[in-house]
Amino acid sequence: MADLTYTATGWVDTTNEKITVDIYLPQEDPTNPYEFNFNFNLSKKTIFNKQYNVVFCHLKLKKDMGIDLNSQTKEHQLTLDINKLIRVSSINHSDFDFKENETLFLLLHDDSNIEIVIDSELLFNNIESIYGKIKASGNQSIKLPSSIHHHLRPRRLGMSIIR
Repeated sequence: MADLTYTATGWVDTTNEKITVDIYLPQEDPTNPYEFNFNFNLSKKTIFNKQYNVVFCHLKLKKDMGIDLNSQTKEHQLTLDINKLIRVSSINHSDFDFKENETLFLLLHDDSNIEIVIDSELLFNNIESIYGKIKASGNQSIKLPSSIHHHLRPRRLGMSIIR
């Protein structure tokens, strides 16, 4: 069975312009809660007029020990207002198109937010290949390399298509 940790299922509420995802994460420890402090709109329209709706979230634990989490059940639900997602000024992203049927949901577990803008740019520049990989092989998580050396750093990226 594939490791689905950090991936999600969910839906887009077009009336209220929100996305709700059920994420494969262990049950949250109330003494060490999940923190989703940086949530981005990385939506993109290609030169061929193909629209990709993309939501990128950064996950950190309050006391992050730098180890991968593991869960085969969806224990955490997250709802985000699409209109309040961060837009990085260095990225030429498009608006979220509520007429599109699919949304690419990217969740990065990292014990630091030092590289968050660099990560956003890297993911934005690779949206088409990430989307193609998920379409071919299904939702999955991968190890995301770091440009900064740290002893602790899970840096796991969950990649999911929300329909």
